[in-house]
Amino acid sequence: ALPVTDFLINNELKNFNLNQPDQKGKFLTNCIAHISKLDSASEEEIYLDKLNHLTSIPIDVLRRDLNKISNKRVEVKKEDENQTLISRENGNLRAVKFVLASIIHQKNFVDKNIDYKKLMPKYAEIVEKSEERTPISSYFDYFDIDANPILKDCIEMNFSQFNDETAKTYFSSCLWQIASQILMDKQNEINQKFKDCVDPDERQKLAIQMQGILNAIKEKNMEEFYVR
Repeated sequence: ALPVTDFLINNELKNFNLNQPDQKGKFLTNCIAHISKLDSASEEEIYLDKLNHLTSIPIDVLRRDLNKISNKRVEVKKEDENQTLISRENGNLRAVKFVLASIIHQKNFVDKNIDYKKLMPKYAEIVEKSEERTPISSYFDYFDIDANPILKDCIEMNFSQFNDETAKTYFSSCLWQIASQILMDKQNEINQKFKDCVDPDERQKLAIQMQGILNAIKEKNMEEFYVR
């Protein structure tokens, strides 16, 4: 059986007349697209050489065309990753705003077992003021509200859209949204350390930590963020 790329190139040969410039161009475009899906640079060179013999197009020209396709794919991938990140950040931001707003407004469904400064270290100062049961109007004395749109949104949060049970459920969901992202980021960090580590004892410690985080994510365990 022929390797897949050979089969694809041979199939393209049947569809185009290489003696006609426009058809030769379409043949090359299709073949280079097939070659761009290979994982190995050495394999790419083999098939570029094959195209060179079939079409007499200089191999450096073929390589430039291949690089253009590869670069476009990288750009598309980065754009997709950026959109995913933006979507994730927007989801996290909504969760952060609702949790912050709830503790600022001293809602009775707020879970008193959570260390909110650990859960949201970026907003530790706001959390501290909430823990001091600071009146809403006094936040304007401690913070530049106009320069802090997130805090402004929290202060202006409209809770009338929720009944008590819905608000409590949504609050718990937001807590886990924030916590799970922290745990996954930590998992990725430890996983990278594990890959780079060569010491067997240290790798075992890292493996235990990773398993603990995986268990916490699987069980939606918030214990790491409890007040100590």
